[in-house]
Amino acid sequence: MYIYFFEILKKYQNGKRSIYIAKDIKKGQKFCRNYTNNMVLKDPLININEILKIAFNNEIINITSSYLGTLSGLGGLNLRKSFVNSIPEFDTQYFHIDPNSAKFLKCFFYLNDVDEKGGPFCYIKGSHKKRFFGYSKKYRWTLDEMLTKYKLDDVVNITANVGDLIIADTNGFHRGNPISSNDRYMLTLDYVIHPEFDGNNKLFKISKSDLDNLECNNKGVADFLEIYN
Repeated sequence: MYIYFFEILKKYQNGKRSIYIAKDIKKGQKFCRNYTNNMVLKDPLININEILKIAFNNEIINITSSYLGTLSGLGGLNLRKSFVNSIPEFDTQYFHIDPNSAKFLKCFFYLNDVDEKGGPFCYIKGSHKKRFFGYSKKYRWTLDEMLTKYKLDDVVNITANVGDLIIADTNGFHRGNPISSNDRYMLTLDYVIHPEFDGNNKLFKISKSDLDNLECNNKGVADFLEIYN
């Protein structure tokens, strides 16, 4: 089986910032795991057909549409492997609010058991409604900074077993905790009612034949995807 990764990959460097690497990604996971906290599969709906059954599951569509107040569409997704390594926290391991859209939901599927050491999804309860003055002055925030704005009891690490689903309004502060035990595998699905990032670019592909064969009550869920022949 060939694994096609994104050509662009975030890389930790000197504890200061993220840069992007393209050539090094061809050196494989053993090399890249020492320079980044994760790798992501390219075109997941094309390369792993089983994801379609999850992304267009009628029960998930009903839940997300009920929360959003109208039929939800699949805006984006990723299938991610997060590494155990010694790299300090960076990127999505800091608390942040997703800028994808003004109103959307994310579904996180754990593809292995995730305990406190396995990098659980972490959310600050109520922060999608209760934000502090100056929250938008920067994008990434440390745990210590969050604890000056919210109570420790509001910081929730969501552990779960393989196959479990977490649904979150990521307009609230959240992060993926650093991993200290086993590598973590996760499928993430974004459900939106507007194109993500206020753009018209359709970044994720679905084949026309797969779309035609979907057992879904409303194929409008694919309106934000690029139809690939």
